[in-house]
Amino acid sequence: MSGPLGTQSVEPKVMQVFLAFAQQPGTILSRDDLMATCWNGRIVGDASINRILSLLRATLREVAGEVPWIETIPKVGYRLLTTGEDAEDETQAPATVNEMPESSSRLSGKDRPFPAWTRSLFAAAVLAVAAVTLTAWLARGRDAANTDTLLIAPMTERSDGFFARGFEEEMRRELAHCTGIRIIGNRGMEDPKDNTSSLLELGRRLGAGFVMRGQLVRTGSRIYLDGSVTNAASGEQVWKARVATSQSLVDDLPRRVANEICSALGGGAPPAPAGKRQGIDKSTYSLYLSALGMIRSRDPDRMEDARHVLQTIVARQQTFSEGWSALAKAEFLLASCNAVDDDRKMRLEAAEHARHAITLDAGNAEAHAVLGSLDRTPQLRLQHLRRATELAPDNAEAWLWLANELSQQGRFKQGLDAIIQSHNVDPTWRRSAQASTAADSLGMIDLADRIDQETIQASTDPAQQNMAQAWMALRHGNWTGFVRAADQAAIDGTQGEMFERNRYSLVARAYLGLLPRPKAPPASPAGMTRYILAGQAPTREDLKRSGISPSEFWCYYLGIGITPIIYLNERRGAEMLSLWRNTFATPQEFRDKAHACNGDPLIFVHMAPYLMLASREMQDPLFANLVQTEAVKIVSSTQNQTHVPAGFLVDQARLAAVSGDRKTAIEKLESGIRQGWPQVDMITQAPFIGTLFDDPAFSAIANDPRFRGLALKLATDRERARASLSAPLQ
Repeated sequence: MSGPLGTQSVEPKVMQVFLAFAQQPGTILSRDDLMATCWNGRIVGDASINRILSLLRATLREVAGEVPWIETIPKVGYRLLTTGEDAEDETQAPATVNEMPESSSRLSGKDRPFPAWTRSLFAAAVLAVAAVTLTAWLARGRDAANTDTLLIAPMTERSDGFFARGFEEEMRRELAHCTGIRIIGNRGMEDPKDNTSSLLELGRRLGAGFVMRGQLVRTGSRIYLDGSVTNAASGEQVWKARVATSQSLVDDLPRRVANEICSALGGGAPPAPAGKRQGIDKSTYSLYLSALGMIRSRDPDRMEDARHVLQTIVARQQTFSEGWSALAKAEFLLASCNAVDDDRKMRLEAAEHARHAITLDAGNAEAHAVLGSLDRTPQLRLQHLRRATELAPDNAEAWLWLANELSQQGRFKQGLDAIIQSHNVDPTWRRSAQASTAADSLGMIDLADRIDQETIQASTDPAQQNMAQAWMALRHGNWTGFVRAADQAAIDGTQGEMFERNRYSLVARAYLGLLPRPKAPPASPAGMTRYILAGQAPTREDLKRSGISPSEFWCYYLGIGITPIIYLNERRGAEMLSLWRNTFATPQEFRDKAHACNGDPLIFVHMAPYLMLASREMQDPLFANLVQTEAVKIVSSTQNQTHVPAGFLVDQARLAAVSGDRKTAIEKLESGIRQGWPQVDMITQAPFIGTLFDDPAFSAIANDPRFRGLALKLATDRERARASLSAPLQ
């Protein structure tokens, strides 16, 4: 496509959809119209249509500036704006689960909107280019709709499953460059074994046109892949081959397989490697693939093994960019799951190694993703993460990290859009299911339900399905259903997931007052969870006995979320403040540490009211004012957001109440409750237990009639939910 700002290459399907709009400018086209015109009447999923529309919008922005060229008419369809008419305000329209986010990172002058009169001229110019391009494409005689989406089933290898998963990662990266083909993930899929029919059914549920399966075999000096690609609708095999090579040339095998699949599906061939593997000894490549598979397992022991392997590889092959980025990712993930003694040191090493990988290859998506999670500068973090998703749009993890960063910077709706994209890329991945809880926190109940329903339909993992059922139950006030489904998800999950999902059930029971108090302080971190949820705040000696340092305690979601209320209600504010100030010299240091250890600097707004109350109790108004100033600064940075999470609204209510702003406190509290608080906080960094009457942050407005009305309603709902659970947890 060509326009005032330049020329962009697009997929054939994008051009075909644009032509459909351009032939009828201003006419509303429904999804059925688009399927009839551009997919030859073939029924395709929302994900396919939304993806093409998002790509078209992005391309139009690139060649013509930031103007709403494609307007969404809610519940009707879409139209091309070409004569200067204004699009309807879509900021309040509910997002759809499959809608792809549109980048808002373009900051250069070229993106300033053009005058309305340029639209007609531009439409005519682009239409001419579109016609020529589309004619050439149609000459290929192939319906590109069938090459839209490819699901890759988990690869198998008899002797080394890690090697197979690493090979699959490399092959996916190569296929990502194949124009006309979109890859969807499989992180949550179980080994398909020989159940072809169920695999094709899963492909159809995920909206995939084709499904690929493969098995790697290594015999002596040879290695080969037995693979096939099958049409998910008809069951017809469109590609089946044994692609073989010698062990010494295994580094070229992923690309060869990707080229054959790309050709079979009618996509444009991936470009030649831009030297990203220069400097790697062929004999070490198999070790590298196994290390990738170990990292993908997310098992701390296996990731530590991968780190040692990768350290050896990059020491020998110092110009191997992908080796450096894989090492950076292993280090970052190990530090993030507290699997090392000095997580700060390892984060610094991970950032250094990611930067080195980018120096060797500026197009290393994995390195950009890691650095986007570690760089000290918020703007650079976003820049790297956006670059990662541009280079690897099928990387669900990069989209999730981008979503987290956007949310942490107060760009909540953009964060939701990014996590929805993570879900769209890989609805079988357990982490991408966080999209429903993100929608939940913004009060988008219908969207959250739809995401969970899609997860239940797409997943092959009973634990993931049960957890989606749990969120749907809690969202609609069914506490019994939530606890039962979460408990079952814990039973079905891994050991780490069991702890996490048991925590959800514990938090729910704690909120309802159904946890008996432990008889003695705990001697383990897991015991500390139950101890705090039962309404007890630890002493410094308790923390030491359980193996938790003060620094780790304030990184601990319960340390920040629940204990301040307990400390202050027990008149132990001085103890809490001493524990906090002996750990952090300034509020800013706490914010920096919060980003490093739990990824949420906004949590300071939750902690601030309690620090202020404790400081006043200690007759230290200067520190209280310092905390208040820092918290207000954070809140002010989010004021232009049209969507704000329920929990953050309640945190703002607490801050306003402690600051003497009764009106704002009531308004923010009402908004948070309207969006589903406190239920939606069952999984957040700062869950709530007890009633609003128990929260010292609201003591200054406790006699306000509007506050009492809200508090009494929540207390009544809590008692009703409490009665619905038959007995306390034993």
